[in-house]
Amino acid sequence: MGDFMKNALIKQESKAFIKGKRVKALSIILFLLIFCIVMTAVDFGIIFIADILRHLGVAATIALSAALVLISFSVLLVYSSVSVGEKAWYSGITSNKRNFSKRFFFWLKPKNSLRAFRFKALLFLLKSMWAVVFFLPSAILAWSVYYLSGTGGLELYLFISLSGGTFLLTTSGAVFYFIAMQKYFIAEYLFSSNPKLGAMTAIKQSKNLLDGHIYEIVRFKLSFLPWFFSCIFIFPVFYFLPYYKESCCVVAKRITL
Repeated sequence: MGDFMKNALIKQESKAFIKGKRVKALSIILFLLIFCIVMTAVDFGIIFIADILRHLGVAATIALSAALVLISFSVLLVYSSVSVGEKAWYSGITSNKRNFSKRFFFWLKPKNSLRAFRFKALLFLLKSMWAVVFFLPSAILAWSVYYLSGTGGLELYLFISLSGGTFLLTTSGAVFYFIAMQKYFIAEYLFSSNPKLGAMTAIKQSKNLLDGHIYEIVRFKLSFLPWFFSCIFIFPVFYFLPYYKESCCVVAKRITL
């Protein structure tokens, strides 16, 4: 990638792109957050009502269960649409397109929402498979330590050693998982920018374009680590999130040029 992956230049360019558009960027984030909170509250409400009305029989239980499934699917559908639409919105800004807002609403249409859902579901499946690869060994070791300690089959020093080993194995698994996930870094940008592109095609193109450049992406993301830590104070989030998302889009755009 060469010089065009210099983080300082990317961040400078990103600040220029996002200037004057932070309110809209935050509106997208807040809409999704509020929607998910409301729908989660509705889910818990249905569960509470189901517990109260459980004496009404199987028919009521089935109806309430169907309502839960429908609401959960609706949440996933809206989340997928907004997530992909947000990437299209940032891509429009980065490409200096006048109709960048239309790019966002394009993905909220029912037909496109389903496409976004299929893409996010496929991406989630692939990431979950990698999670199994990197975290299963530590999960097995943790369960073994828990089981043996519960039966009194572990001495204290052995328990401490195995617990430390579990922690190290989990930490290393998390690091390698984070690195492996970067191969999908631009998949959503590719998919959102080209409505005709299939989900698997976008993912494959992302892997091909990022081949040999994964560690540059890792360094780019780690350069934002101080910002992530600052977000524990809440207020920096409002400045940081649009800035970070735009920076990621700038990187994606430079890679695909």
